[in-house]
Amino acid sequence: MKRVFAAGTFDGLHPGHIKYLAFAKKQGDEIVVVVARDSTLERLGKKHYFNERERLSLVAALSIVDKALLGNEHDFLKSVEHVQPDVIVLGHDQKVNVRELAKKLSEKGLTPRVMRCAPYTRGKYKTGRLKAQKPHFHKEV
Repeated sequence: MKRVFAAGTFDGLHPGHIKYLAFAKKQGDEIVVVVARDSTLERLGKKHYFNERERLSLVAALSIVDKALLGNEHDFLKSVEHVQPDVIVLGHDQKVNVRELAKKLSEKGLTPRVMRCAPYTRGKYKTGRLKAQKPHFHKEV
């Protein structure tokens, strides 16, 4: 069975996230989605509306997702080691150098294919842009 690894924040699911996960799912038989931890986002200076458990629940509820789990708080590579994927699919806006990632994984004895998903519609479904354009995007009802 070919296992695919996808990861992200997923703070307010939108069509860009769905396209990313659907593309990742097509790359194998099983997709494991790793959701970023609140502590990781805070360390990177990123704001989030939904907490990690809420974001994990949203991702896990998607029918295209076979397994969803929270990432390692300190080391992205530990999440990859835990999942042992055959393929890693990066989002178009994830600031990860594909070659550097492949090299670091190789040093740990992991050799998954690393690829990047094209944007759904460049810039349109960026979560930060949605929050700015639609102030009600994250308001409670």
